This record gives sequence, structure tokens and C-alpha cells, in this order.
Amino acid sequence: LFPSLRLYSFSSAPLDYDILEECLDRKSMYLSKKQQSAEHSKQWNPVFVGKYTKKMDQCRNGEDILRALKEIESEYGAICNVPQYVNAIRKAAALHEYSTCFDIFETAKSLQSVDIDLYKLMIWVCCQQRNTLSLNKGIELYIEMQEIYKFVPSIEIYNQLLSLCVKTMEYNKGKFIWKQLSQQTSHTQLSQHRMRADVADTQMPNISTYNILMELYCKCGEMPKAVEIFEGLYMGRYGDLKPNYVIYSTLIAAFAKHRQSETVQQLFAKCMSTLYVNSQEHNEQFRRPILILVQCVLDSYANVGNVDGVVRAIQNMMQKTHDSYDWTFIPDPNAQIFTCVLKALTRYKAPGNAATREQVKIDEDTCWNIVEWCLQCMDALNIARDAVVYGNLFHLCGDLYGNADLDRALRYYEEMKANRVKPAQLQMFNLLKTGEQYHHHRKSENEKRIEFVQYVLSEMQRQNIPPSVPMKKLVNKMMGTYHDQLRIQK
Repeated sequence: LFPSLRLYSFSSAPLDYDILEECLDRKSMYLSKKQQSAEHSKQWNPVFVGKYTKKMDQCRNGEDILRALKEIESEYGAICNVPQYVNAIRKAAALHEYSTCFDIFETAKSLQSVDIDLYKLMIWVCCQQRNTLSLNKGIELYIEMQEIYKFVPSIEIYNQLLSLCVKTMEYNKGKFIWKQLSQQTSHTQLSQHRMRADVADTQMPNISTYNILMELYCKCGEMPKAVEIFEGLYMGRYGDLKPNYVIYSTLIAAFAKHRQSETVQQLFAKCMSTLYVNSQEHNEQFRRPILILVQCVLDSYANVGNVDGVVRAIQNMMQKTHDSYDWTFIPDPNAQIFTCVLKALTRYKAPGNAATREQVKIDEDTCWNIVEWCLQCMDALNIARDAVVYGNLFHLCGDLYGNADLDRALRYYEEMKANRVKPAQLQMFNLLKTGEQYHHHRKSENEKRIEFVQYVLSEMQRQNIPPSVPMKKLVNKMMGTYHDQLRIQK
């Protein structure tokens, strides 16, 4: 699991301390340098701190930060302490200079200016990169802080690592980290710290821990375990922890993905009856989680192509009314909720949604009437159209409801550029796919196809968007017809 340190494995066998010789040597070096640091470092006074802060504010890249650290130490003869290193790492992370973060951290370790907060920050830096390499580095830091410096990881550190495992789809590693946490927070161990409640509390799983675990189990196909955690929270098996809006949203999103609309409705009704309070203060305080909850519910409609269900829910939010709940103070819908309308339209024609099509008939004119209603509502509420909205619009301009309308798609794209909304790979793929469908139905000349492909590729190059694998295949498909005809002519 951890090839660089090899301290733990999935087996239950005890640690082999023969492989910790290098770690013990580093610990000895740590104690020696810590004593030297205490003898030779200067006390940081407000003047030093002010100079340091000014230099950090002037930094524009990783090299500037490293240079500023050297200058402040050489100029004032003061060794930076933990707060200064923390500030420098945060500055580097804000500039996305993650390699600089680790350079600063190694400098701090060499001078023994480290504590648990610095390790927590570095694990947070690993989480920002969201890839398997950063996950492995974060786990190494997690092991190092315990084996070398004897720091006890807080629950925030466990939560960060678990969250990173979910984001990188390293679910087995996440389960192993949860196993480690469960062993350290067992009732037997906690009973030995009754007189030190502060220590025990910092390691006890909190509501965020259980939410991440539920998400992990949902995404790795172990829904029963996620439901078991939810029931444990609902029945009070985890102390005073109870399900909040985020917990409900996580479980509802999982059932929505599995197209279980009835279960989604039951969970939403339970959340409304146990958590929601129809008051201005409550809706202002929990505005964001309430909107996320509603969005997860509408996603369940969108996945089955239930356009009417999404539209009715949005109308209820805008009119502050509902057949079952008092929504006098419900927040106005946001861009993500309106996107569910467009998503439902794109899923309406999906093969698995035949039951929806039998109940409600949507043709091309009806589709674009619904789209215009959606966009007008967004304009009335001063909601900006983001890249996801435009991506769905490009998709709808294809041949879902009839012949592809490339002119409409290009108008949306020009509007997107005018609004300074940066597209991503998915948006450009949808635009290219619409063009491919348009030229296919029109039986356009090869020159026009090639011209359109070159236009899309030039726009991607101008905005530094690397082509995805599906886009490369689509480009080869559109260009292949032209090259095949050239070979036949030759």
C-alpha cells in the first residue's frame, strides 16, 4: 500500500521494526537539530514579522517565495518558525506552486520547525492536487508524523485523507485509513483517556467523517454500508451526531444515480420533516446545503428524463409554495438547479427512459420552449450562465430532437466567449459533436467539415484546453472521411 515507507500493510500482522531503521536515524537527527535550533535561533519580534509579511505579499511565484525566505533569514539572522513556514506554504498553495510547498516543508523539517499543524497543512496541500501521486504523498506524511515525530493525527487529517481517497477513487486505501482510525478510537483505548477528553475528542469521528465514509461506500458499490451509517446516525448510535443536510444529500445523490426515485422522495420527505424550518433565519443560515439537497433530488428526476418534475419543483421554489411543505422562505433556485432542466432534456431521449416518454411527449419545439423559459428565469434572477449550462445547450443543439442546429450552437459559443466563461473539454466536445451531426445530416462537403474541425481545435489551442480521448476519436472520424476519399482518388 505504501511502497516508499512500507510501514503498514493490509494484513493484521504486527509491524516489522527492522524496516524502521532509517526512520530512527531521522528521529535522532531531528532531536539533534532541534537542540541546535533552540540555541542559535533568534526570537521573532514584530519588526521581523512585519518585514516577513511584506516580502510574502510581494511574491508572485514559487521562486519568489523561496528567495524571500532566504533573504529574511540572512538579513535578520532569524530562523523561521512554524507560523512563518505555514504562511509561506499557504502563499505557495494559493499560487498553485505545490512543488514549492514541499520545498518549504523540507526546509522546515531540516531546521526542526515542524508541528502537527504544519503536517495538517501539507496533507491539505496534497488534497488540493487530487491525484494518486498526491494521495500517496499524503499517506507518507500521515505515517511520518506518527513514526518520527510522534504526532497524533487529528480527525481533520483523517477526514482530508479519506476525502482524497474518494476523489482519486482509491477506495481500498480509504477503507484502510478508516480501519486505522477505528482502531485508535475504540472504546477500550478511549476509556484510558477519560481524564484527557480533549485528546479523545480530537480523534473522534465527526459528522464530516461519516459523510465521507458514506460517499466512499456509495461510490464503490457498497450502498448497504452507507445506509447502515445513515441509520446509525438517525437512531443516535454515534453519540450526539445526527444526520444533517449534507448527510441526506450524499445518500439522495447515490440513490438518484441508481435511478431509485421513490427512495429519493422518501429521504427528502424525512429530511424536510426532521431538519427543515420554514423561517428566514434558518434558510439564510443553511441556504447552500438546502440548495444542494434540492439539486440532488432534481438530479433523480433528470436522470430518468422527468422534465415536468424538475420544472414543477423550480416553479414551487420561485413561487414559494409546495403541496406538502411550507416553503415561504425557501431560497431561490441557483444555476445548478436550473441546469437540471437542461440535463433532463438531454436524458429524455435515453433508451432507458421509455416509460417517461410514454407519459409526456416532448418534440423539438417544446424542448426549445422549455429551454427559453429556463434561460429567461435565470436572467430574471440575475443568475449567470456557467460552463455547465453552455455545455448542455451545445448538447441540445445536436440531433436529439431533430436535425442538428450548428448555427444556434455557435451563437451560444460566441455568447459564452462574450461573457468570459471559459469552456472545458466537455463543452468543446459537445460543440464538436453537434458539428459532426450537423454536417452528417446535411452531407456537407469535406472542406466545410475540415474547416469546422480546425476552428474548434484552434479555439482549444487558444484557451489551452488539451483534447480528450473521445475528442481525438471524433476528430479522426470527421477527418478520416476526407482522407479516405483522397486515397480513393489517388
